[in-house]
Amino acid sequence: LRFTEGEYTIQYGDLKDVSVERWNTVLNLSDSTMVGGSISLSDYYYSWDPGADGDETLERNRFEDVTLYAYKDRVGTALTIRNNVFYRSKLTIEGDYSDTVTIKGNSFLDLDRVAVSSRGNLDATGNYWGTTDLAIIDRMIDDGIDQGTENRVSYLPLQAASANYFVVRYDSQGGSVVQSDTVELYSQLTQPVSPVKDNYAFAGWYQ
Repeated sequence: LRFTEGEYTIQYGDLKDVSVERWNTVLNLSDSTMVGGSISLSDYYYSWDPGADGDETLERNRFEDVTLYAYKDRVGTALTIRNNVFYRSKLTIEGDYSDTVTIKGNSFLDLDRVAVSSRGNLDATGNYWGTTDLAIIDRMIDDGIDQGTENRVSYLPLQAASANYFVVRYDSQGGSVVQSDTVELYSQLTQPVSPVKDNYAFAGWYQ
């Protein structure tokens, strides 16, 4: 899939064996699943140049065997990557992004591989890394810094960062699976996609 000119949103997508690219446009991806395939060194090459015409958001997605590459060099625009699940996947951020890239509330589930790669200063605090062992998390991040010097990527794990984040899990009572979400205290929870079940009509969520 290649997107050019304009602004596009992929939501509730089930993407398999797909290469997604955008050029000189804005692309938002949410509430979707990408899995399978084989391109380059990993199974997906999701490439976008954030901020061609506006802010972009990548949220509440599940990535399995996916390579995500973002090149950020526009001033005054932002890229937000939040509340995603990365499994056997790698996120690479390049360019001049200083304060314009936010990586928060994501889950990186593999302790034996690089999950995030960056050559600039990047704030990746408030994420779940599967461990609070900073030595293990440091190995999951490639920031071009030798061991023993200050890291470019800040990665204070979710469990140790604050008690102000919560994981919300949805029980669909035998319906289709609804992905969990990570929310901050006092923030508004985004309503998830409604589950479906044969011979039933979904009436709403309750606590």
